[in-house]
Amino acid sequence: MIKQRASGILLHVTSLPSKYGIGDFGPEAYKFVDFLANAKHRYWQVLPLGPTSAKSGCSPYNCLSAFAGNTLLISPELLYEQGLLTKKDMQDSPLSPWSRVDYRRAISHKTKLLNIAYDCFRSKPRSYVYQQFCSENILWLDDFAMFIALRYHFHPKLWCNWPIELRDKKLRAITPLKAQLRDRINREKVLQYLFFK
Repeated sequence: MIKQRASGILLHVTSLPSKYGIGDFGPEAYKFVDFLANAKHRYWQVLPLGPTSAKSGCSPYNCLSAFAGNTLLISPELLYEQGLLTKKDMQDSPLSPWSRVDYRRAISHKTKLLNIAYDCFRSKPRSYVYQQFCSENILWLDDFAMFIALRYHFHPKLWCNWPIELRDKKLRAITPLKAQLRDRINREKVLQYLFFK
């Protein structure tokens, strides 16, 4: 039984304005939460926040994982505040807030920024908080990072068309590739950490 009436708004994070071509968890999200509070709304309902694929039209209802987050929602402004991007990295955005998201351009630009942030992150000593995140999420994080690394490695093939032993996750086939794809695997783990942070 509902004892108190409340209202809210349904809005996916990608619909927020952003000079990076796609809404994210940066300053505009905080402004939106302030707007909700000032308007006496109690809820912000979002669509699924999992990683999407350009092949599926970046639909939040067709995520690559039930556990991982969509790294396109990581805010460059917050990466700057954490010392992972410089003002120079952020000033050359070829994108602007539009009425519709141009996913191809947004993915390309944000990927460049995320790569810079990852390079900066890995140049620093591993923090306890990052190691704790990896440890607490071991049930899905390692497999997800390996899957994304393999997906990148075999692009544009779908996972069902990978070599059978990899498709079926046979350890003897995956283990040798782990060393070869180590940097990509680590990148995915770091980006998931940054998303959840």
